[in-house]
Amino acid sequence: MRRHMSRNGRVWWFQKYENKKKIISILFILPWIIGFFTLTAYPLEQSLLYSFSDTKFSTTQGLVMTPVGIENYKNVLLVDPVFKEELIDYLQQMFFLVPIIIIFSIVVAVLLNVKMHFRRIFRAIYFLPVILTSGPLLEHISRIGATQISGLETFSVFRFIQNLPGVLSTPVMYVSLRFVYVLWFSGVQILICLSALQKVDNSIYQAAMVDGASPWQIFFEITLPILRPFIMINAIYTIVDLSVSPLNGFQTQIQDNMFGNASGFGFSAAVSWLSFTLVLAAVLLSYALLRQRDVKIRR
Repeated sequence: MRRHMSRNGRVWWFQKYENKKKIISILFILPWIIGFFTLTAYPLEQSLLYSFSDTKFSTTQGLVMTPVGIENYKNVLLVDPVFKEELIDYLQQMFFLVPIIIIFSIVVAVLLNVKMHFRRIFRAIYFLPVILTSGPLLEHISRIGATQISGLETFSVFRFIQNLPGVLSTPVMYVSLRFVYVLWFSGVQILICLSALQKVDNSIYQAAMVDGASPWQIFFEITLPILRPFIMINAIYTIVDLSVSPLNGFQTQIQDNMFGNASGFGFSAAVSWLSFTLVLAAVLLSYALLRQRDVKIRR
């Protein structure tokens, strides 16, 4: 009887602890929920209405909205040539730049986790682009052509890559010409991976070395599984970071067409919702591919 009561007491304490954790987690996201419904929900609703309307500004009537159905989306997808070009560039960023940024951040984090002199200085150097490349500065640097490495076309290796089949040459050439992006957009990802590596007990690595594991086996069997949840976080962060940066052509297209006579707010709103759909699809795809699945133990 006493054992049964003790067991019920432990179950009750565990349930109480779990409920307390849920309450605390809700309190952490409560400011975001309040901010979303008070500051973001109404503009989102209005932009969705703009995308289905011909929105013009009149000096006498103010904002005039004429419902046009999906006409704005047709113009964006079928008529406007700029959106198609920006769509191709955006897909190249997602398929080429995002994986390279994640791999680069993992490699640099592993190197910075090694005990060596001036580690903090090196960490500050890798994180410095995150501080410097704000919106206007990054846009100005991109405008003067500092986002690409010039002179690569003169190397024989680069010319050899150009002669390869398109499936092989296109990703390598795209990343090579835009490798500066990798350096600029990997600062936060390096810190996330580095913080995860610093939480690992060194006795795990020592035990693996005693058992005769090679450095490659330690990396793929211990380090990489530990980093897997953080790789998913880095992937989602990188997708969003690239999508909202001034380097994303959708941002420029939205701003340029807001007050255009042939386009207006409706056209820009349609572009923004289509770009949002692309970002959401990329985030969901990365979550589906990188999420940590529960392992079922067979008995």
